[in-house]
Amino acid sequence: MQKSWLKEKTGVSVIHRIYENQHSHLTRCFDEVMRRHHQAQICLRDKCKAQIQRQLEIVDKATSNEELEEMLHCHNLAIFIADVNSETRVSGQALNQIERRHQDILSLESSIEELREIFADTAMLLESQGELINNIERNVTSAAEYVVDSKEEMDKAITYKKNRFQVEVGCRRSDARSSPAPPRASQPSLPC
Repeated sequence: MQKSWLKEKTGVSVIHRIYENQHSHLTRCFDEVMRRHHQAQICLRDKCKAQIQRQLEIVDKATSNEELEEMLHCHNLAIFIADVNSETRVSGQALNQIERRHQDILSLESSIEELREIFADTAMLLESQGELINNIERNVTSAAEYVVDSKEEMDKAITYKKNRFQVEVGCRRSDARSSPAPPRASQPSLPC
């Protein structure tokens, strides 16, 4: 009876109105959720687009917004990946070359350090054995002087020997005319 009274008074039952209110409320909530979902999709798409754009800039590939949109819409990133892979390969080769150069620089640095240590050791040895080296140098210099003096003395001796032979030959000729007996070998001959 009450139901019929309510239905008669309003023309619609209360339960039906409650259903309608719930339906409209749920529709508004669903609409709000869908709007937020759409905004989140747009935000995520913009973030992905910006990230892809940054990655393309890193590998020095210039793309326009239209090309980027086309890549995103076609859902086929194979072209993009192939370009990135080839550029990544080139970048990897450049990185390997840089690493080799770095290793060369490190080995050169260690060689220079070893050379510096050798020079430091040599300087220390020269300092500790300086007097010995000075003595060796003095002995070499005096030996050179003795060689020069000996050469001069040898030249004088050769000259005297030649002159003596000429003097003796000259004396013998004059002795041969004045005295018939030649000087004996056991007796030294005197210069004339």
